[in-house]
Amino acid sequence: MTATFKTGMILFLAMMVSAVFSFAPANAQPTRNNPYEIWVNKKWDYAADGYDVTSYFKTDEAGNLSGTDTGPIKGDPQFSATVANGTYIFASQDNLDKFLAEPSKYSPQYGGHCAYALGSRGFFVNGDPEAWHVTEDGKLYFNLKTSIQKKWLKKRDEYITTADPRWTEKFPTASTPVAGAASAS
Repeated sequence: MTATFKTGMILFLAMMVSAVFSFAPANAQPTRNNPYEIWVNKKWDYAADGYDVTSYFKTDEAGNLSGTDTGPIKGDPQFSATVANGTYIFASQDNLDKFLAEPSKYSPQYGGHCAYALGSRGFFVNGDPEAWHVTEDGKLYFNLKTSIQKKWLKKRDEYITTADPRWTEKFPTASTPVAGAASAS
């Protein structure tokens, strides 16, 4: 290679790097660092992808929550509650009332973000409501996908212990739900 060719390549690469960075907004964040408290799939406009968050739970005779064997069901926009930037929808008025009575009991932990990503790396990544787990103490967690959930389950308690303070640091105050029908499209 000639010196002129090397100099030309260096200048070309420098211009390309400069061009890439000049188009990125100064406050741009990668998608893994979602700044919103409640993760909402913008395609559906509903938190938990429109699943009824109360349907993840069954209650024993003593009123303790545990996970269901059948899984969650989709909600109906006529039964809705808004928390922070997310609107949850429910399958029935009874389920909406349960949620409004104790939203923290039914809301997914970390606003529906992936529990593995927050616990292992400190990233805010969308959670998949179909990759869910309810712990023995009745808390609902989502993961990015089932393959990630398998990793998370191996060290679940460790990841929760790490994720909890990260969540509290980012969102120190609890959200209060607001009842009201969502606009049906």
